[in-house]
Amino acid sequence: MELTQFCVERGLTQGWDEERESWVVDLEALKRELAKLEGGVLVVDGHLSHLVAPPGSLVVVLRRAPWTLFQELTEREYPPEKVWENVEAEMVGVVLEESLQVKAVKVHEVDTTPITPQEAAQEVARVYRGETPPQARRVDWLTHPETLRLLVRRPCTLS
Repeated sequence: MELTQFCVERGLTQGWDEERESWVVDLEALKRELAKLEGGVLVVDGHLSHLVAPPGSLVVVLRRAPWTLFQELTEREYPPEKVWENVEAEMVGVVLEESLQVKAVKVHEVDTTPITPQEAAQEVARVYRGETPPQARRVDWLTHPETLRLLVRRPCTLS
């Protein structure tokens, strides 16, 4: 189950954000709820998962080329500001950097742009099993000319 859906179903939100058209997750309540789950491997899927990872966890940050992400989110008919918020966050690696700030976790970064979901899962499994060491800061979208071409298309929102 996706993280936001889990939070909504268990009442772990602080309300609806009209501007972003999304739920605001109560991170402390989510941490408490996850701590109640016992046994086996727990996979938490979502852009907030690194903020609730217990010490010793493996945090996997799935990356996507911003120009590809822009196209995909636009095709899904996300509102333009939400598209740009997500694309700009990916450009500068917000989730990766936040994950690296959580010192008690191991962080691994996967560029999903050129691979299938199955290949990404296989890479994660290799890291989880210890066959490959976790690696981060491998992706730098800001050095790609495609990123600059995308940025020049960004509408100016200053008033």
